[in-house]
Amino acid sequence: MGRFLPEDLEQSQQREIKGWIANTSSYKRSLANLKTGNYLRTFLALQKIDKLCLKEIILVNHQEN
Repeated sequence: MGRFLPEDLEQSQQREIKGWIANTSSYKRSLANLKTGNYLRTFLALQKIDKLCLKEIILVNHQEN
């Protein structure tokens, strides 16, 4: 089972979606290949995009992947 599609998907596809690449050290996923249950960095990044009124976020690891 996957995630539900957003209700405004069609409208979002027709206009720009603004996002943020979280590539500063405080948001980088240091253990991206491990399922640790540590979602603090993800939570902090989500708080930041809420403040910036953005819709999407891309988290990167220490190799910028």
